Amino acid sequence: MNFNKKYGLCSAALLLALLLLYFLVRDPAFNRSAANVMLVALIYCLIQSFVPANKKLSIFLSGILALALEITKTSGWAIECVLFERLLGSEFDFDHVWSFVAGCAMLYLLEFYKDDGPPRRKKFFGF
Repeated sequence: MNFNKKYGLCSAALLLALLLLYFLVRDPAFNRSAANVMLVALIYCLIQSFVPANKKLSIFLSGILALALEITKTSGWAIECVLFERLLGSEFDFDHVWSFVAGCAMLYLLEFYKDDGPPRRKKFFGF
């Protein structure tokens, strides 16, 4: 079990971005949607920083863990923390599931997108 610095820094940056989102943006609907996408990415980065696992499996697992967190809201086990309640909401909403799917899709594209096109000539300042 090794610590991956790249994913560790990404998870710290995502946590900082979540906190900035909490303090700076006042629209609760946008906060929850953006926070849900970033939560999936945060869980993925935490998994990859501590456990060197298959990336596709980690993306799937991070989506499942975020969905499990959303499902726990239905059972009355809502977290009594104002930060989590403001960012993630206190009740189950099916729109949050779509935010988790968007987060998983974004992670998949970021990890597995390859530009197989012909090499382009580099331009200096667009000229």
